[in-house]
Amino acid sequence: MSDIWIDRLSEYLDGELNEVDREAIEQHLTGCIQCRSTLEQLRAVVQRAGAMPDKPPERNIWNGIASRINADAPTTPGVVDIETRRSGRRVITFSLPQLVAAGIALMVLSACTGWLVRPGDTLLVLPLADAIVRDA
Repeated sequence: MSDIWIDRLSEYLDGELNEVDREAIEQHLTGCIQCRSTLEQLRAVVQRAGAMPDKPPERNIWNGIASRINADAPTTPGVVDIETRRSGRRVITFSLPQLVAAGIALMVLSACTGWLVRPGDTLLVLPLADAIVRDA
């Protein structure tokens, strides 16, 4: 059996629900044996986890993981990677369709800008110039 509250019991246990949801789940718990049982199991897990001693890792395994990730990374055709490995920045990737869309957007923007600033276009300037001459 599945109901809407069983997936939210962890949030309830951690005190992360808003007032309305908290009251609704408490009302639901009065009549649902499965949710009450699951909540008690979650409480037992939290209690056991809290009783465990904090222990630092015996050795740093990240370097081995990182080298395997880089060695196993497939090269995807049509993807451009821009990365800075030395500084530890995030890797930014662009797929071929994204690059094509960016190129098209740049062409449209350039064409519109060129059309707006084309030389010899006096249609927008003449009415303003006539008004200035008349007022003078």
